[in-house]
Amino acid sequence: SDRARWAADGAFRSFERWLDETVQLACSVAYIHPTTGKMLGGPSADPGHIVDIDDAAYRAWRGAWLKQILLAGARTAIVLNDILDASGAARLERRSGVSTRADEAKEERA
Repeated sequence: SDRARWAADGAFRSFERWLDETVQLACSVAYIHPTTGKMLGGPSADPGHIVDIDDAAYRAWRGAWLKQILLAGARTAIVLNDILDASGAARLERRSGVSTRADEAKEERA
């Protein structure tokens, strides 16, 4: 899992791996029409070709992008959980020194 690999590899290796995976997705999915197989971008693409995105292509891309969005959310959670681990979360309990009117009103009621 990404969480286990994050713990084993650390942040920089994980970010590099995630970047490589994203580049691979772009090259193998995003820039290739899913039903015709034609390149949509890059040096192999036909610059005069008009791209027709039919329902089948839309469904294929939709599935791929939905999976990528969910993966991005899970990976964001891994990073944030690492940043806000128990020791980091404990620091959040300390006040920042900023006092709002709501804070002052709460203190007056106490």
